[in-house]
Amino acid sequence: MNSFCGSPFWDSNITWNTDSPRFTPCFEKTVLVWIPSIFLTLFSSILIYSTMKRQQEKVNISCLGILQGIVTSALGILQIINFSFITFRKISNPNIKSYQVDQAKSAILAFTFTLALILQFITKRKGISSSAVLFIFWLLATICSLPEFLNAFRGVFWRLPADEQYNVQKVDTFATLVGYPVIVAGFILSFFADQSIVYPVQPNKSHTRTTGLESKPCPQKSSSFPNQITFQWAYPLLRKGYKSVLKCSDLWDLNEEDKSSDITNRFMKHWKPELERAKKWYFLTCNTVVV
Repeated sequence: MNSFCGSPFWDSNITWNTDSPRFTPCFEKTVLVWIPSIFLTLFSSILIYSTMKRQQEKVNISCLGILQGIVTSALGILQIINFSFITFRKISNPNIKSYQVDQAKSAILAFTFTLALILQFITKRKGISSSAVLFIFWLLATICSLPEFLNAFRGVFWRLPADEQYNVQKVDTFATLVGYPVIVAGFILSFFADQSIVYPVQPNKSHTRTTGLESKPCPQKSSSFPNQITFQWAYPLLRKGYKSVLKCSDLWDLNEEDKSSDITNRFMKHWKPELERAKKWYFLTCNTVVV
């Protein structure tokens, strides 16, 4: 790995046996870069497959969508510029000390943020206000980019001992110091749901006929992923039910996929072929026993 990174892949003396633990530059530019990239690449196929089944919803331009696009595009462009600069410097001056890990890191990050931008566009067009895959990706990117950012920060603003200088010399300081705050901004934006998506409201005739009240869409779809997994979207109803008796007018309509009519149709779609297959085997077995 020394020829690829220019530093050891792992060094216990600077990671464990020290008062200021940190990772080696090689570990930061390989493993910590690959983790969010591999995650997004693997789960992007699942996300795309699931979104292709959805109908395209009406989407209006929103500040959140524009900001998310700007942040992701800026990170991708930053890595493309960084890759181009490293390549040009290596070609123009072959004697300069450079390692392949820097080019590989910039190329992987450029591909990853470009893929994230594409997924953001697809999910918005398919009516997904907040994606779990993209939220986890931004979380991993924020955590995995932190050690390299701290190393770069220490190298610029602190005076390091001579035996620690090699940890800073090979860090792409500009891209790291500029890129990490933008990654954090992308992570913060992923906490919010895009409210510009207009979901078609299916009138609940049975609810209207029984209670005489208009339909009340469930806010779950329009809430963000962190909001959904912590059930923040349901807290207003729970709080109201704790303080007073709930009325029919307080309740939300069920989502289409949660209604028994939709669940029964999906169940019968798989149940009927299995039932026919079981009947064939049953009659075949009975005939064999009789014979």
